Amino acid sequence: MSSQLAVTLSETYDGLEVGIALYDSRTGRILDANDRMGSLFGYGTSELCELDVDTYTANTFRDSTEEFRRRLRRCVAGNSQDFIWRVKRADGTLIW
Repeated sequence: MSSQLAVTLSETYDGLEVGIALYDSRTGRILDANDRMGSLFGYGTSELCELDVDTYTANTFRDSTEEFRRRLRRCVAGNSQDFIWRVKRADGTLIW
């Protein structure tokens, strides 16, 4: 796993078949991600931590980056949110 800050996911998450990311609720940036998240998005995990959410969000998604950040802050406040997100991979292909 890779991380910009001291906040990281446990290496245990690298063995999972699902992508998991830890986000900064203020900026919307990824702080850390497991290996599967990187492979799903088509980036290395260290690259993901450098990208703005707009970079890997398909332009077909209805919510703005600011709405994404608002929803992250709601999660932090204890209000769970469902995120249905269409991803634009590094090679430009779109996935759900």
